[in-house]
Amino acid sequence: HLLDQTFVRPQDPFAASRRQTDGDLVVRALFDASIARWVQETQFFYQVAAEEHPEGLLVTLRARQMGEILPWLLSWGAQVRVLEPSSVRKQLRQEAERLIALYPE
Repeated sequence: HLLDQTFVRPQDPFAASRRQTDGDLVVRALFDASIARWVQETQFFYQVAAEEHPEGLLVTLRARQMGEILPWLLSWGAQVRVLEPSSVRKQLRQEAERLIALYPE
């Protein structure tokens, strides 16, 4: 049955189903120059910017929660240093401490 009404598609049809957060998590991480090329080639989904830096590559990540980016940051080991925010640095430190506890001398 044909109706007289027309359907107007919303600009963002999935906006209501997305989890609402206080704001995006923005992380700035400095990668060692020796791996800068590989970091650029990974095309990590959460990476929104990358810029050359005297010490390597400065990458900006944007995610909804820490769990989305923490494994990727950990995969680079000591060749990445998170500059901000402090909450991510703290989480990385705690994870490193748990790893050390797994391998006592």
